[in-house]
Amino acid sequence: MQAAVDTTIPEIIKKQGTEGVDAVAEATKSSEAVIQGVNQALEKAKK
Repeated sequence: MQAAVDTTIPEIIKKQGTEGVDAVAEATKSSEAVIQGVNQALEKAKK
């Protein structure tokens, strides 16, 4: 899980969103969970 957080979150920040952010090898499920959580938070922030 930590590898997903350490890699995925900086990539999301760099790209200013989750579009085009790839899952981390060996941490696919965790990466997808991080991306999904960010997407949900962004949707709530829009409301």
